[in-house]
Amino acid sequence: MTFKSMFVTAVLVSLAALPASVRAQQSTVQCVYADWANNGDSQNPCQVWANLGSKCGTFNVAPLGAPNPTTGESASYGAPGGTTVPSNDCQCNRIAYSLMAACSWCQKDVWGDSWVTESAWATGCSNYGNATVATTVDTNGLNIPPYATQPLPGPFWDPTDAQAAQIRLGSSGTATSGGSGGNNGGTSGNGSHSGAPLSMSVGIAAGMAVLAPMAFLY
Repeated sequence: MTFKSMFVTAVLVSLAALPASVRAQQSTVQCVYADWANNGDSQNPCQVWANLGSKCGTFNVAPLGAPNPTTGESASYGAPGGTTVPSNDCQCNRIAYSLMAACSWCQKDVWGDSWVTESAWATGCSNYGNATVATTVDTNGLNIPPYATQPLPGPFWDPTDAQAAQIRLGSSGTATSGGSGGNNGGTSGNGSHSGAPLSMSVGIAAGMAVLAPMAFLY
């Protein structure tokens, strides 16, 4: 086997080894407001929401469009079960709702009417976790900003209340634990999460960058 064929094989094996959360999530949203809403890994809420959603399958978060030129209303991601957000254990909880709202709020020209109430968010869910992600979801590698785990002050997520919680609790995340069960049976575990999938992907990329030029010498 030539070095080039060995290199190609190594690349394919390395990509296959990447966790699903690295291969199946993406956010192209650029937040223009409030770095305080980022997690301890400097990921904005749209990135964190994409990371969480990817634990249940491919989930991409695209930027919201411009406000309606007639009504002036902002665009919205809608509730789980719609055209944008699937109804599954990753989305049917308060953490996903808060991240969605923060992701909406941080974008340019998006106002307070762009995210639904939590009760409206829950209508598309057969099971809903008020404070946790379902224990069916593997939360390894997630870094959830603390404000996303807190009770809401009213029917809507509120950025002022969320910022106060983030200042009080710090930026390093609190993630729910994985296991078996539904949303209503979720349990929470406190602690900072290092984002292992990201570290793994960076390491693999670095290794491929070193080996790539050598493949063409043989």
